Amino acid sequence: MRIALVHYSYAPTIGGVETVLHAHATLFADAGHEVTIICARGGSGDPRVAVESYPPSPRTADALRSMLHEAFGRHHLVIVHNVLTTPFDLELTAAIIETAIALPQVRFLCWVHDLIGVPERELLLARQAFSYITVSEHRREQTERLTGFTSRVVPNGLDPTEFLGLSATVSDFVRTEGVLEREIVLLHPARIVARKNIEFALHVVAALKSAGRDVCYLLTGADDPHTAGGKAHAHSLRALQRQLGLEHEAHFLGDRFAVTKQDVISLFTTADALFFPSREEGFGLPVLEAALHRLPIFCPDLAPMNSLPAHLQHTFTVGADPESVATLITKCLAASHATQARKAVVRDYAWKAIYRNHLEPLLAEPHYA
Repeated sequence: MRIALVHYSYAPTIGGVETVLHAHATLFADAGHEVTIICARGGSGDPRVAVESYPPSPRTADALRSMLHEAFGRHHLVIVHNVLTTPFDLELTAAIIETAIALPQVRFLCWVHDLIGVPERELLLARQAFSYITVSEHRREQTERLTGFTSRVVPNGLDPTEFLGLSATVSDFVRTEGVLEREIVLLHPARIVARKNIEFALHVVAALKSAGRDVCYLLTGADDPHTAGGKAHAHSLRALQRQLGLEHEAHFLGDRFAVTKQDVISLFTTADALFFPSREEGFGLPVLEAALHRLPIFCPDLAPMNSLPAHLQHTFTVGADPESVATLITKCLAASHATQARKAVVRDYAWKAIYRNHLEPLLAEPHYA
């Protein structure tokens, strides 16, 4: 499809509507559509997204209508953001409505972010050509109460990997593996040495998988070059990963990239919990790091880990069976309001979800009733 998005301004102007426009333009372009932004000011750093400027004031009404008629007429769908429901350029509002009425072959959507006040005449005229989209249930109720028009809700969204400030390496990994969409993401920051009890961690991950949980286990460390038998131990763990069928669930990140300190910080930001099942530790610094990130902590009831100031600790006895630890993790995370809020945001408000659940079905409709 050829899609035009209309607003007063576009990137690099900073604003809520501009951010949504940029996201929509990128999503549409990613899906193979031809996208044009029509605005008074702005530019595109994306070669797939064209930007056209309408004449600024002062201008003649004929010049404005002529430009809009030519631009709109080249598109299958024109989405007007806020211009019909805010009074910042009423001459533009009137020209857009008149042009839309004159182009019945083009589908027009009025996307309502704000309701500040537009003359009743323009609202009544717009009804002839536009279907209405609102960004929240609250805004839908306001719009329908003011105009009497039926509308539907398409919420705003965000890019979780961008907003979380992940390092480029971790961001690429998270996107490729769909990490944030997983039900349970466990971080184990450890080098591959025997006392880190990685084989137990793999059995717990297998138990979570067997219980129907969509789990992702992230082990940060590379193989240990310092101890005799280090390579053999690492080889046995990878063999156990394959034996348990965890190629999709358990990730030895050192095999994927050289994990830096910034990557580890990003992984803490990505994870739902710290899983630190060591049989022995001199201190247990990851417990403190997890506490700084407000992550639930699952570790054995052993000193010094159980004496560190982390009130989110959930401990288990040394020698516990993997199934019981898997049950502990599942119950604790399910009861965590913060974890479940995080999951809901990714599930319902990540831009990929917005496109899949709202924008793609909207584009597939020839008309909106």
